[in-house]
Amino acid sequence: MSFNKFVMSKPRPLPVILLLDVSGSMDGEKIESLNAAVRDMISSFCAVADARGEIHVSVITFATQASQFITMTPAKDIQMPALEADGRTSLGAAIGLLNSILNDTEQIPPRAYIPTIVLVGDGRPTDEWRMPLDELMGSPRGQKTVRLAMGIGDDADYSVLKAFVNDEKIGVFKARDARSIKEFFQWVTLSVTSRTASQNPDEPIFAFDDRDDTKFEF
Repeated sequence: MSFNKFVMSKPRPLPVILLLDVSGSMDGEKIESLNAAVRDMISSFCAVADARGEIHVSVITFATQASQFITMTPAKDIQMPALEADGRTSLGAAIGLLNSILNDTEQIPPRAYIPTIVLVGDGRPTDEWRMPLDELMGSPRGQKTVRLAMGIGDDADYSVLKAFVNDEKIGVFKARDARSIKEFFQWVTLSVTSRTASQNPDEPIFAFDDRDDTKFEF
């Protein structure tokens, strides 16, 4: 075989999907801290260089409506615009959009590693969310995901967030201030980047040694 015809195989995508509450109650310090945390996460993903997996990111925002703010894109190619807070809390619409993305083989090809999904919210859903969540948990692709969640403040509906998380050993992170938002995203970033260097990136890795369990709701 001619070496000129040898082509290096592309790294398999390792998808990360962020479901971010940008309703009116997130205005002010919360949305500023969330913006900073997401930018830092993407910057950290850009620094990862490993042949086993390339981190791709999509961002779903939800307020009065849900939208795919960033389509599934390699982290190194993302310039993250600032998020703005306004409106209600359409979590059900966001989970419905998530289901569509998981079943879109253009965005998440069959060769991709198991996606990590991160839900962030500070309030209670204002639309119907149980049916979309049941669809997520019942679908073959939805079952093959790592689902994490953070509630911001005491007004967040932790029963909903706990229903979203699919590993009872993890729990739901409770952010009480801006610093806590940053800490959660750092924990998730370390957990994701550790998978890219793993012998089996489909196996979830959680940075328990760096996690403060007093901030997790079980």
